[in-house]
Amino acid sequence: MSLQAFLAERASETERLKNGSMLSLVTGESGGDEIEFGNSTAANSLLGDLTAMVAASFGNPLDERSNDGTRSHVDKVAGIAIVHDGIIPLGFASCKFPAKGTFYLHGVAVSPTAKGEGYGKLLVKSLLEKFLAESLICTTQNPVVFHLLNSLFEDVFPNTTSGLPEQVRGVAKSLLNGRGESFDPISGVVSGLYGGCLYPKIPTGTDAPTDAWFKSALRVDEEGRTKNGFVFVAKNLKP
Repeated sequence: MSLQAFLAERASETERLKNGSMLSLVTGESGGDEIEFGNSTAANSLLGDLTAMVAASFGNPLDERSNDGTRSHVDKVAGIAIVHDGIIPLGFASCKFPAKGTFYLHGVAVSPTAKGEGYGKLLVKSLLEKFLAESLICTTQNPVVFHLLNSLFEDVFPNTTSGLPEQVRGVAKSLLNGRGESFDPISGVVSGLYGGCLYPKIPTGTDAPTDAWFKSALRVDEEGRTKNGFVFVAKNLKP
């Protein structure tokens, strides 16, 4: 019951969805204030549940560092959205505001048991609407995230035909704040963005051209792995 205990104390709002699951938002007192996830019994238990869900979503085994990785995505953030069944989390997303007016999608993951329900889109959109954001920026290695952004926004850069527009390159570079070995402001590719590949092998999306673009631009090796990643900027939120 750790999830119920945590949300009973911390959730700013909870909505029951048509399929019976629930969507809960946790935000700071003033909307953009950072959230301290905390170390209460309920928080630590929920962190363990989130970590197990994230590991399953990414296809990775759990190890002693797994909880730290998850905590870094739910602690000192502006907002957390959690889809759940009242007992266990089925997915979550979190956001930050590294600069005024810059909505940074810090993390998003959905349990493999809940794929196909549209939870990824729901989680991200709920945070965008909560903070009245019309655009976002994020980093990823995953073509599925690229498709998620395209389902939410009219314009996503870079894409298979266009690089990062000149007017957003500064924002992208500022977000990285020295992360990675090098940043190509035109292609949006960051070499060495991650310490290792986030997945056992880079996932595939819903169309071959996008998968091929990811594989080529990120220089995915024969084992399907890379340390490189994209910076994406998405603008003009769809109704």
